[in-house]
Amino acid sequence: VVESLQNVRIHGWMNEYGKRICYIIIGKEKENYMICVANLAENRIVGNIKSSFDKFKGLGTNAIKKIYLNSISSGKLTEKGGAGLGLMTIALKADNNINFDFDKINDQLNLFNLHIKVCAN
Repeated sequence: VVESLQNVRIHGWMNEYGKRICYIIIGKEKENYMICVANLAENRIVGNIKSSFDKFKGLGTNAIKKIYLNSISSGKLTEKGGAGLGLMTIALKADNNINFDFDKINDQLNLFNLHIKVCAN
């Protein structure tokens, strides 16, 4: 939840009043917590988000940990000051049970929807 909210704070679109438009829903389904986070994102970053998720698609926890540790040790920072570790941390905590989609709002914005399933035990 915290990583998701940090991603919204850092990468979410801000309107002319300095407000970020987003929502978070947390629920429980059997043995899992379901976390849905959505925020507006500029169209120009949609490709970057998709490619970040593509790195983890189909990977197990150990493979994601390797990528995570390599990212930390490389010391490379993104333009926002991070090392791109937020999505990796979410993937690790959720055992890679994450899905996402985009709903086009207009020529400038998409609604980025992130769905995370975390074991409750």
